[in-house]
Amino acid sequence: MRITEEHLKFISETYDTVLDNETWTSQLGKLATMAGVGAVNILRVDPANSVLQITQRSYPLNKKAHSEFSKDFASDEAKVLGGIGKFIPHALIAEQDLCLSIENYSSSRAPASAWKADVFGLGNRYFANLGKRDGYNDLVTFYSDQGNKVDPVFIQELVKIFAPHLVRALRLAEPLCQLESSVKSSLNALNRLSVGAVLVSKKGKILFTNDEAERILSLDDGIKRDREQCLSIQNAGIQSVFLSLLAGCKETIAANGIAFGGAIFIERHSGGDAFILEVSPACSQPDDFARSEEGTLLFLTDPACRRGISCNNLEGLYGLTKAEIEISSLLAEGYSTEEISEIRKVSIATTRTQIKSIFLKTGTQKRSDLMRLILRVSVPKVL
Repeated sequence: MRITEEHLKFISETYDTVLDNETWTSQLGKLATMAGVGAVNILRVDPANSVLQITQRSYPLNKKAHSEFSKDFASDEAKVLGGIGKFIPHALIAEQDLCLSIENYSSSRAPASAWKADVFGLGNRYFANLGKRDGYNDLVTFYSDQGNKVDPVFIQELVKIFAPHLVRALRLAEPLCQLESSVKSSLNALNRLSVGAVLVSKKGKILFTNDEAERILSLDDGIKRDREQCLSIQNAGIQSVFLSLLAGCKETIAANGIAFGGAIFIERHSGGDAFILEVSPACSQPDDFARSEEGTLLFLTDPACRRGISCNNLEGLYGLTKAEIEISSLLAEGYSTEEISEIRKVSIATTRTQIKSIFLKTGTQKRSDLMRLILRVSVPKVL
């Protein structure tokens, strides 16, 4: 097959997926159109442990379908698709031939094929082995539209052209995907706190945000996400300082220097209290970043969104009652005895008695001692 400009463009766009995992869906959609099939996906399979993972696909898979597939078909699919390792890499194999190559497998069509025909309208399947890594086999699957014929010879020619580049893109993307997974878990935990967390690439592109960061950026009140998906501070002087901090973090991660980041105020157009932006290198083991997109972690604080301090730990640690925990929280937020009495609708004498009880149980003698204790054992309230 003669390589065309369309083929070269597809190869170039395949490598773009390395930095944006979400573009795989559209890229495999283009491959499906080019091959004249209904859908394409890329899978990893470990037949020894019946593990099957669909890493990329050209079609959406809702939670219900994913759950049904995992429950009823994933184990059998792992057995069937695990047989791809017997075939020459990049050779196109029809599902019937793959099934017949498996010892003691009684059908020429896997049960998942009938299910996908009903759910997605997909027809015959063709597979190509992309190679083995880390005990897994990668393979690409082509699905015909139900009732429509495809040209396996033509698809085989496309596989010969594109398979090496698909493999290379998958290898290059793997470290970043691992970083994504790790950081997403961390940011999900940060969703419980009143701080905005943002991971940006070395070029300043936003990779991940937690909920509070999204809320702050959506305000477009001095800081926002621009069209290039980068963090943009609307005050030019502050933006310059921010970029300088990012550059310092980049040099730290590359081991060309040491910078500990820094914090800056971001003025708000609305006239409210300035946001506080803290910049810190997101650096783990050097080898983890040697093959990935280095990152910088940003923390955004909105002083106008006051959420106080959670004193729930005091219950288990010091045996405080629910009422005493509530009073401790109000003391931590700076309320006076009179204000606490008014908020809780009790007498000042009652509040004073409860405060004395808190001092006795926690071994403190005055408010400043209690405040230091609360800050040591507590965390900001959840969102």
